[in-house]
Amino acid sequence: LLLSQNPEQQGQLHVPVKVFEQCVSLDNLVALSISVFHHSYLWLESDVAVSFRRHIEKTSDIALMGHQHYGHDFYKHNSTGERVLYIEAPALQGENYAKTSSFRVLVVDWETQQEKLVTFRR
Repeated sequence: LLLSQNPEQQGQLHVPVKVFEQCVSLDNLVALSISVFHHSYLWLESDVAVSFRRHIEKTSDIALMGHQHYGHDFYKHNSTGERVLYIEAPALQGENYAKTSSFRVLVVDWETQQEKLVTFRR
């Protein structure tokens, strides 16, 4: 199964990691690299999730993802030196989450090289 299906099954999704590895790399001149993907690693087949996560953490400063519908953010510091800010989005207008609609805005200050995450809730 490639990418997604309806209904989706957790742990069954695949992404073309080899294509990403061949086509996406970081140049030394890149100031900020942001990856955006809908399904978290939890939804991918386990071996694919490990490869995809490894690629994201080699090529991204910030990883934005959704689908879990619970807002959560954290920094991951790998022993190999990579540091990634993971931001998981809450539900915006999910039919099962109508009373908890929210979204997040990420503000990056280029001068201080710091970010601020702001959450708006209904």
